[in-house]
Amino acid sequence: MKVPRSLAAALLVLLSPVADAEATEESAAASRWDLDAAALLLRRDRGGTVVFAQEFSASTGDLIGRRSTNDLRYGLEPGARLGLTYRFRDDWAAGITYFGLDEWDESTALVNSNPAGPNTLLSPVLIGTPAEFSTFTRSIGAQMQSELHSLEFALRKDVAPDTRIGAALRYVRFDDDLRIRADGEAGFDRRFDESTVEARNELLGGQVGIEHTFRSRRLSVEISGNVGLLHNWNDQEISEVAGTPGAGADVRYAFVSGDGTRATGLLEFGVTARYRVHRNVQLSAGYQLMSLHGLALAPEQLDFVRDDAGLAIPVVNASAGTRDSNDLIFQGVHVGLRLDW
Repeated sequence: MKVPRSLAAALLVLLSPVADAEATEESAAASRWDLDAAALLLRRDRGGTVVFAQEFSASTGDLIGRRSTNDLRYGLEPGARLGLTYRFRDDWAAGITYFGLDEWDESTALVNSNPAGPNTLLSPVLIGTPAEFSTFTRSIGAQMQSELHSLEFALRKDVAPDTRIGAALRYVRFDDDLRIRADGEAGFDRRFDESTVEARNELLGGQVGIEHTFRSRRLSVEISGNVGLLHNWNDQEISEVAGTPGAGADVRYAFVSGDGTRATGLLEFGVTARYRVHRNVQLSAGYQLMSLHGLALAPEQLDFVRDDAGLAIPVVNASAGTRDSNDLIFQGVHVGLRLDW
């Protein structure tokens, strides 16, 4: 069976590598749709520092060890970037972009260096009520889990060759959870105390930005920046349970919740390099940074269960606000491809 010459020619145009700079430029100029997909590696800052565990010597009573949320090491975690852009006029385009990841999960613990002494472990942020749950002989540990999702709907206009300005509606969701667990040894001191803090941030607002692309025959480098102002609806919950395994039901003796709203600033920078391997396909690699100013982070919510001296105090079914003045930076790299047609 013979393939029609016109169809064969069309397939060759779509699948063959770019022959010269002129063909590359014509393809980019004629494209109405761009689809971007990339694998993302993203890290986050630690946020504020909260001491959650201290160890005191049995012989001298001196403080000999401690752990804080600063000991949590947030590395690069996998996520995704997706984008779709439609050029509805020669100098106007509309697009939707998502990036995010499901979970950072980090943990650290202070283990008693002399349980036979016994040295004493104390947590300034565990309430310790009743009194027998205020000190421990085995370990006190912390686990942090958080996730980030970002979605934007943008309009962009060409204002010069390879330069665009834009405005966008931006939605960001950031969740931050902290769990602190203290345990005693087997035998007489088997008691435990566990505190869980959940902080939620939902941000919605606007942003403006600028992009510029430097081009060569097959290679292009795009530099972009955005500034935005978003409204942050946030809330927090703190709960604490204590008990002795095998000695009946756990005792839930503390619960604090609250919510708040505030304006949150956004700063964003990105650089992406693309290499055209076929007429309608480009490989991409880049770096991105996003800074948010005005978030509720889980560790800072523990202020609601501490007095002015920093010691934990009993709080039962209390209603409070949120601590939402924290800054956080997210940054990472991405590798993917772009299809244009």
